[in-house]
Amino acid sequence: MRLGLRGTGSVDPVGLLTALLAVCWLLATAGAAQGQPAAAASNSAGSAAVHEAAPTSQAARGVARFWTARKMRQAIARSTVIEAGSQTIPEGLRARPGAIHAPVIDPTAYPFRIHGKVFFTRFGLPAACSATAVSSPSRRLVFTAGHCVNDRITPLTRSRWAANWLFVPAYHRGQAPFGEFPAEVLAAPKGWTERSIGAIVRNKFLPSAKFDVGAALLHPNSIGQTVEDAVGGATLLVNQSRQQQFQAFGYPSGALKGEEMRMCTSAYLGTQPFSTFFAGPKTMKIACDMAAGASGGGLMTQNGTVLNGVLSFSIPGKPDNLFSPYFGGAIGAFYEQVGGF
Repeated sequence: MRLGLRGTGSVDPVGLLTALLAVCWLLATAGAAQGQPAAAASNSAGSAAVHEAAPTSQAARGVARFWTARKMRQAIARSTVIEAGSQTIPEGLRARPGAIHAPVIDPTAYPFRIHGKVFFTRFGLPAACSATAVSSPSRRLVFTAGHCVNDRITPLTRSRWAANWLFVPAYHRGQAPFGEFPAEVLAAPKGWTERSIGAIVRNKFLPSAKFDVGAALLHPNSIGQTVEDAVGGATLLVNQSRQQQFQAFGYPSGALKGEEMRMCTSAYLGTQPFSTFFAGPKTMKIACDMAAGASGGGLMTQNGTVLNGVLSFSIPGKPDNLFSPYFGGAIGAFYEQVGGF
């Protein structure tokens, strides 16, 4: 969020009001952090908010028909940028030459094929993210970023669920080698969905990118396969050591406009400075310069078979670093709820 100045010496009243609201938001958040025990905040933040996206088979077929090749190419890559004086401000990131990320040569090979591209509409516009299939009792679950399923334009506006949500594992230049999987149900932790000044003041939860996690329960593809039957699924583990070697996967806009799967390999590099001001586990930083569209991509360990995070945000001026929520108790509780759907 940037303070806006118009001309020389004249203050933009809208920018000033927005800045004051942002300060109030941060102060309210800090007060909530001091007034609520960490365990209680974590448990509350991990409760699942749920939305029926396409509850019937007929609705699912409508989602699949909606996504023509042209609309997929038009989908705007999603990302979240954290700026001083604000929390989550959605923006697009520009791709940079000289990348840390590398192409995945064969996205159809296991375990790469458990990752895929997500298409959805956000406020009526085509958008794109990344996601990872996760093992669950239903065999129909994927994990992504919270802002890829539920988002808002500003901290003061009501959050909205994404529409026409479609997961395409191993997507490559318009091809869907394992079919397309429309979302039946979307979910996100309430620590992400209920971000408003009123909720903070009421001490209901603590808003931050620490809970920028989302999930989708998917319909089968056109031949009746569940997503886990078609491509497999990652094991989701929580409360793991941060000191690991991570692999991050996604579909960044710079990689042929999101048409190819890319990956980064990095050790744990620390956390985001503002992360210490909010309740919940600190976020995790890795070396990766994938641009918008990689949001929601899996942060993997153990040779790409274990999901330990999802790509969430970057910081302006630091294009070589991406951040993920830490998968602790809150995300574990969230997985237990959505995994049992």
